[in-house]
Amino acid sequence: MEPKPVARWGRTTRNSGASAVKRRQRRLTRLAGALTVALLAGLPVALPASAQVNPAVVGESGPIMFTVTGGSLGLGGIDLPLPPCDAEGRGCLSFMANIGPDGRFMVAAENLQLPSFDLPLDQLNLGLPIGLTVEAFTAGAVSGFISPSGRFATLNLGFGIRILPDLSTLGALAFIARGASCGLGPIHLSLTSGGSGSVMGSPYDTTTGAVTLADGIYGVPALGCSPLMTTILPLLAGDTLGDVDIFELLDTANQSLGLPSQTGDNAVVFDVEITRTVDGQRVPLISGGALWPVSGFRDVPIGAHFDQAVRWLKVRGITTGLGGSVTTFGAGDRVNRGQMAAFLWRMMDLRNAPAECGFADIRSSAYFSRAVCWLKAQEITTGVGGDTSRFAPERQLTRGEMALFLWRLAGEPEGSPPPVFTDLVSGAAYVPAVAWMAVHGLTTGINGDATRFAPGALVTRAQMASLLYRLASSPAAWDPTSTVPSTMLAQAG
Repeated sequence: MEPKPVARWGRTTRNSGASAVKRRQRRLTRLAGALTVALLAGLPVALPASAQVNPAVVGESGPIMFTVTGGSLGLGGIDLPLPPCDAEGRGCLSFMANIGPDGRFMVAAENLQLPSFDLPLDQLNLGLPIGLTVEAFTAGAVSGFISPSGRFATLNLGFGIRILPDLSTLGALAFIARGASCGLGPIHLSLTSGGSGSVMGSPYDTTTGAVTLADGIYGVPALGCSPLMTTILPLLAGDTLGDVDIFELLDTANQSLGLPSQTGDNAVVFDVEITRTVDGQRVPLISGGALWPVSGFRDVPIGAHFDQAVRWLKVRGITTGLGGSVTTFGAGDRVNRGQMAAFLWRMMDLRNAPAECGFADIRSSAYFSRAVCWLKAQEITTGVGGDTSRFAPERQLTRGEMALFLWRLAGEPEGSPPPVFTDLVSGAAYVPAVAWMAVHGLTTGINGDATRFAPGALVTRAQMASLLYRLASSPAAWDPTSTVPSTMLAQAG
């Protein structure tokens, strides 16, 4: 529950007096400008608790194409390879969509065509004397989201499989039995990918058919039959097999296919290209396409308290690994100020930043240089230790500094009550930032001690991942006039 607002705090030296007024005026001016552009363009305008204008995506709007170029779909004890495209791009699952100015798209179910694939019914050994055909079907519209920075995409789709009997022996009565079928699904998958793969997920929900992938692993429901099928099938098979117990056959089929199976027995891998037409040529919208899923870092144990946060970092392209490694995250390593700047800039969609920003110790060739310049342009940093000519990118980040950076990133929200921590220095610049973190559940203390924040302690990469993930999961923690990034879970998850 969000706490009731209390009297505003006195601002820190950096934000006191005329400076604070100017900053608020700039925020209001930026918001008014964004709304004016939206209104002139005829775009829908809505104002939830957090502003959601993402200017960078406007230039990316227009038609895009999703093409599943390969992969596989696991169903219990079998693995179904997805059909590859031919030289002309036919034979595989592909669809066109129009990406909107907010990065979202939707394709109606009637505009989707699933490719055919073989379900190995011969493995079931049911001994039925009738023919069975298999078809895949879509369940509702396909929707998704492309981040403004083009670093990740989400895709939501539903599918299922029908097994239909050959009703030709029924003659004129066949039309009565058209609703006779067995099958499974629909299964509603929620995929998130980009530079690096899938996010955390939940198992199959038997009431809704929904599942979120966890490293490509999902649950599968049991094979079932329609009431009409349970009536028709025994009649069709009766002459050859005698009395047929349809439920006994279903049990046999489910056991042979490994259905229903626990989450972990089924896996999906989609190799996807997301492209658009530029000057008559198909060009990738996301560099390298998209792959659902790619496994996480080898040094982040599944189930660790920071596992979910690190997966989110990787999927959103906020980290690619330690020192360029795609397999190592370095959870226990300390975060320096340059790394922190890169994390924050990527989280905020790599927004436009000047190439130079006047810090003597920032080389333009450094991977974090644009990030630092963006931080300075947004007044999230003015330098280090009162020195406006230096940023100190190699200096390790303290928890007090981290609190300040995150608070400023979120727009310095007002109304935070005094913090509960006893080890904060009265009047320190980080005090209102730590109070804000405590109010919104971004921190509960350090090492299980709810009375200490340890502002001078150094920040590890695992801690930074957890804090960024909590901030992205907490829209109420952002100032209402702030432009929230596409990495916010409320928008992209």
